[in-house]
Amino acid sequence: MARRNAVALTVPALAIAAALSACQAQESAETISRPADAEDQAGASTAASGAPTEERRFRDWIAVCDNGDACFAFANGFVRVAVEPGPEGRPQVMIGMFPPGVSADGPMSLAIDGRAFPVELDAAAGVDDPPVGRVRGDIDALIAAIAQGETMTISRGDQTMPVSLSGAAAAFLWIDERQGRLDTPTALIRRSGDRPAGAVPPPPPLPRVPVAPAVSQAGLPDVPMLPDSLSRDPALLECAADVGHLDAEFTRPTVARLGDGVELWGVPCFTGAYNFGSAYWITAEGGRDPRPAQFASATGEVDNVLVNAGYDPETRTIEAFNKGRGVGDCGVSQTWVWSGRAFVLTAESAMTECWGVPPDLWPTYWRTAP
Repeated sequence: MARRNAVALTVPALAIAAALSACQAQESAETISRPADAEDQAGASTAASGAPTEERRFRDWIAVCDNGDACFAFANGFVRVAVEPGPEGRPQVMIGMFPPGVSADGPMSLAIDGRAFPVELDAAAGVDDPPVGRVRGDIDALIAAIAQGETMTISRGDQTMPVSLSGAAAAFLWIDERQGRLDTPTALIRRSGDRPAGAVPPPPPLPRVPVAPAVSQAGLPDVPMLPDSLSRDPALLECAADVGHLDAEFTRPTVARLGDGVELWGVPCFTGAYNFGSAYWITAEGGRDPRPAQFASATGEVDNVLVNAGYDPETRTIEAFNKGRGVGDCGVSQTWVWSGRAFVLTAESAMTECWGVPPDLWPTYWRTAP
């Protein structure tokens, strides 16, 4: 279970960007199944699992549609086009400049083949953050320009960043096909047909996951010591050996009560410059009868090791954020909820390319109903 090498991955262990095929359009694709047996494990209230999550590459653009048919297209620079599913879905376009060091002064602008499009800066961005802006005005004209244009630039102050348009039209066409928009007025690319907007199908139903009621954490030790039953586990010993050289504050386990006689133990497993990993076990009271926790990803892979993770006993959720690199512009962000029987994936977003996109703008790969 040695995991130190995981922190060196430019794209984390999700492995959703692997190219499975190529054609003359230089397109690659991967379809992602639902988390393995998530609903069966958790006793979810509905069998709905949504549509398959897919990621595709079209030359210099990537496109993602999640299990609820929310779709995204990205280009380095960056440009983000997001389209909600259903007949009411309309594209929203965000742009950003990377790397850090780009001038923080002055308005941001976007131009395609010499035509300027108005940009409103994100007021929430800090002074030291790379600038991010939302494109306003005629978004349909902007989408058409991106699809048909030759040169695109993002500028702020004395800094100008080129953005490749190669592959944009193919990415938009794929999103239209995925969401059923072709030949309707809502299509990104092919809008000349006679299908009405109402012909666009509604989004597929999302899985519903029951959340176990919170339980008291009273009586648990403030400074937990690893129980004998866990300290004898060979996999845990191998895991803990990776951090044995660190100070006690970095190697101390954590414990939380999941239910009557059920506990969650976390044991530090590896550390790096910006990622810290822990392995999790579900046990009986006092750490007895341990078994590895199971955390399924959107790919269906299951593991008990999470990166930069923490459990909140009030919300019954455990969150993890595996950074692809230190600035946190790529990687995987995931959330699981304790259903009373298992931890079930409720949210996953990821950015498989380190293109300067902040985590709150990453494409979603898995969602559940609120």
